[in-house]
Amino acid sequence: GEGDGGGEGGGGGAGGDDITQGDDITQHETEAVEESAPKKKAPPPPPKNKLCKLTHLDLAGCGMGRRDRYALLALCLEACPRLNHLDLSSNDLGAESCNALLSALLRNHKHRLEVLRLAGNSIGGGGVGGPGVIASFIEFGTRSAKNAESGGGKDGGGMQPRVTPLRRLDLRANSLGDGGARTIMMGLHASAITHLYLSENSIGDSAVPHIVEALGKMRQIETLDLSYNDIGPQGGNLLAVCLSNKHPTLGRLDLSWNKLGTKGAVAFAVCLRKGTGALGELNLGSNDIGDVGGGALAAAVSDAARGGLRILRIDNNVFTSAVGRALLRAAAQASESVGGRFRLGRLGSHGLEKYDPARNPADDDDTDAVLKGGKAISAGLL
Repeated sequence: GEGDGGGEGGGGGAGGDDITQGDDITQHETEAVEESAPKKKAPPPPPKNKLCKLTHLDLAGCGMGRRDRYALLALCLEACPRLNHLDLSSNDLGAESCNALLSALLRNHKHRLEVLRLAGNSIGGGGVGGPGVIASFIEFGTRSAKNAESGGGKDGGGMQPRVTPLRRLDLRANSLGDGGARTIMMGLHASAITHLYLSENSIGDSAVPHIVEALGKMRQIETLDLSYNDIGPQGGNLLAVCLSNKHPTLGRLDLSWNKLGTKGAVAFAVCLRKGTGALGELNLGSNDIGDVGGGALAAAVSDAARGGLRILRIDNNVFTSAVGRALLRAAAQASESVGGRFRLGRLGSHGLEKYDPARNPADDDDTDAVLKGGKAISAGLL
């Protein structure tokens, strides 16, 4: 019995020694193979004679947030004098990678970048980090463009300035928050941005004063997208007051999917009756606007259309069908008064059919009451 047991133990020990030796041999062989295998090198950047012709570069969703990839891309961006459109959306870019890429663009003193898309990254909020890097890039780029124009800095052909200021900036879905939005807007005061997209960034009322201040200095902006944020009645009131000052270029404002509520809607109704400058499209959809706010907007539609507003979107709110009919009736009359150049966005179930007074004669009393009430509310705040 002992011999058998010892045999099993010895056999087990021998077997264990064999396995260990086998492991040592395998590890040794693996190390030898690894030493003999050539080490991978980072691929070189494309030739400069090809990069110098590049005008549009779309790298959306290509994982450029990895260190090896954004380092290579930075080398390429330094050699793209004609680059006009750069899309880096959905690349998990953070502060470090943004700094490397945007610094490379600044070192390229001849770039003509007009469109920069950074949507769906990890830029984050606060006064430093990603937002600070972007704000600095815009400030330096704008200053370089102005210096080139004033100093007569030209390309070899003598036809165009070496640097073109940025025109379109897309920062959607970057978790900027109030701090990040404040930093970005401070960097835009002297910029040439015409289209700015800040949706899905958890921007609340505390950031709106800085947005309004920047709008007062950005006399060339045409489109501002603040949809899918947390702007409430207080922030809505500030934006409405800004619009009532008749911004000379802002043509499209998207505030859908915020928290304006009835008070915010009434504030916008007041500014629409006063006039909104160049504003041609206003989106207030999905903002928990009730009957009072909807009635005030219905009463303001006619004045807004005559003042230049062409599209008002107020779908997916919480006003009743009577207010919906009043809005449709007011929109039909307003469109007729401006030769068909005004239209109202769909109102959910209320907007599936056009308002027809001959078909719905019993509804006129209800809509008249809504319009009178809306006019009284907005007139009391004018």
